[in-house]
Amino acid sequence: MTGGVVFRRAEVADAEAGGDFHRRVWQEAYADLVAAPALAAFTADERAWVERWQEQIAHGAPRFLALDGSEIVGFSVAGVDPGSGSEIPVLYAIYVSRRWQGTGIAQSLLDLSIGGGPATLWVFADNTRAVAFYARNRFVPDGSERIEEGFGICEIRMARPADPAA
Repeated sequence: MTGGVVFRRAEVADAEAGGDFHRRVWQEAYADLVAAPALAAFTADERAWVERWQEQIAHGAPRFLALDGSEIVGFSVAGVDPGSGSEIPVLYAIYVSRRWQGTGIAQSLLDLSIGGGPATLWVFADNTRAVAFYARNRFVPDGSERIEEGFGICEIRMARPADPAA
């Protein structure tokens, strides 16, 4: 279903386009969840988004891109929480441009980032589309909640246990 979309690991040369995409998709994804002034302030510094991408690609967890030609249409990033003492993967981010949602790109990015085994993630509790996507991938709320500091919005942690058939 992903057609001609190509998936690959991000490189430092992708930081400019990646930072711009990330900032724009944040505006798109959270327009109905985050107060407009807070969202505008958070996404205002275009250069900061690019610099974060440069730093994170060079020294952070692997990022995977979904590309339609040279256009980024989605990305994901996952790693292991160094403070947890656990080797269970954490999905830090997965975003797909609204016009590409429902095409299987998010599923491909999830599979590339964390596979099908145990994993955890944090998601805005009111992000019903994302919560439903994770639930279809066997993630369940584990009872942990926190308030995202910058926006005052509740996040829940979801966890996927080991596959019982494995």
